Amino acid sequence: MATLLKCGALFLHIPKAGGNWVSDVLEEQGLVFANVGGCHATREQLVPFEQFLRASAKYDRPNRPLFTFCFVRNPRTWYESWYQHMNRKGWVNWADEAGHWYPGVRLDGFGPDGFDEFVARVLDQRPGFVTDMYGAYLNHGMHFVGRQEHLADDLVTVLRFLNVPFDEERLREYAPVNSGDGTRLRWRPTLLEAVERAEYSAFERFGYATELFQPPGAGPRRRPQIGFAWGDCHRIPLNAPFEHEQGYGWRRELVELGEMADILHDPYRSPVVLLEDGRPLPSPHALHDDIRTAGRGRYSHWTKWLLFSTSDNSNPNTNGRCYELAFTWNVEAARDALVTTAYTPSREDGRAAASARPASGPQTRRPAPAVA
Repeated sequence: MATLLKCGALFLHIPKAGGNWVSDVLEEQGLVFANVGGCHATREQLVPFEQFLRASAKYDRPNRPLFTFCFVRNPRTWYESWYQHMNRKGWVNWADEAGHWYPGVRLDGFGPDGFDEFVARVLDQRPGFVTDMYGAYLNHGMHFVGRQEHLADDLVTVLRFLNVPFDEERLREYAPVNSGDGTRLRWRPTLLEAVERAEYSAFERFGYATELFQPPGAGPRRRPQIGFAWGDCHRIPLNAPFEHEQGYGWRRELVELGEMADILHDPYRSPVVLLEDGRPLPSPHALHDDIRTAGRGRYSHWTKWLLFSTSDNSNPNTNGRCYELAFTWNVEAARDALVTTAYTPSREDGRAAASARPASGPQTRRPAPAVA
């Protein structure tokens, strides 16, 4: 099942990519609010649930786009892991499981004669199966994609970004879940080359190297779509000097991005993510008073201004770090902020929601920085 965290983020479990371990760690750390959807639900299958969450905007609560994340693995080792997993399960038919949907249902009946025979059947009947399966999860929008090969490191990155409390030492010591004995299967070279050919787009998309197959005339490798999704979005460098506002707050005028900024009647509209040395700062859409008094990476893109604090409350003019804006903004983003808006719920959301609607008079939830 997809895992909804208390902070509002959503973890989608791709089979045989470390998802059981991630789900158990999130539960053990006390971060889970609920499990939603069917087993291994995709974004498309969760559309009714996400639409339900968006309906909260009708009841005096702000619309909260979900921050979504998942993990993938090398397609080559996915085949090995799946075959070993099914041997342990006795080659069950997932279609026979009542009320149970599983991506592997498309591979029912492909075993158990041997690994070579299993791979040959997939190539014959479901070529590119892993690429298609990954696409079912990622092609409808994903804010962070980690890799099974460094599961703990990537999960720590996500939880730090979400700014949730967790015990990193316990996380890193958590035992493997539903994993094999680490035995690697021997590949017949012709089958390995055929799999790498069929799954080449997945190898390239997620930065995995093929061993035998290389398409003729292939150019330089594209940037892997691993980590935070805005690596391939619009990026605008922010060069010093920045103007000191109050306390830990610094500001920059962004008149050209005003059409996408947060405003009073749409306080979570902005898709802008502020990067510090390439890493997203943890708390967008923050209250301005919190930016000034607490800092620690809180920021707000409000009307024509960016008001922000650095990760350690240092002076951005002298700390030697690089600051950039990253965002996606197009017609689809305007129509469906749930999928494309890079929004991360933060712990200030409760107060933000309560103050999003002025009690009286022309007060705003977050006053814009005063113009000097």
